[in-house]
Amino acid sequence: HYEKAIHIQVEALLIKLARAAKQARMTAYERKYETELVALRNQIYSNLEKDWCLKEMAQRLNVSQSRFSIMYKAYFQVSPIKDLNKMRIEKAKVLLLTSDRKLEEIAQTLGFKNEYYFSKVFKKTEGIPPGKYRNEG
Repeated sequence: HYEKAIHIQVEALLIKLARAAKQARMTAYERKYETELVALRNQIYSNLEKDWCLKEMAQRLNVSQSRFSIMYKAYFQVSPIKDLNKMRIEKAKVLLLTSDRKLEEIAQTLGFKNEYYFSKVFKKTEGIPPGKYRNEG
């Protein structure tokens, strides 16, 4: 148990160091929006079916689209749209493996324009089409 306790302590220290490094990279302007960025991200994750766009996300923080994209990527290490698609794909993987819903219905549930765009994003992210993912799962 001693080795496991040491491992947990080292892991906790590394997490604290990573957070401190992230804070150091952020400008005072970006730190001002940290709470709002986290809250918006949580709202997006809770409402994946919504037709989110960069313009609306930026408006919620009262900043320009380009400034929002820069702040979001600086804080989360991923662009807002890639992050949104990543979360949608993660939820899609669960739906594909736990339900018999059609691709069209899953795409609609997760806010994709249509099943073809959903399939394109899924394949680009996972390397295989959603139907094949379901069959191999």
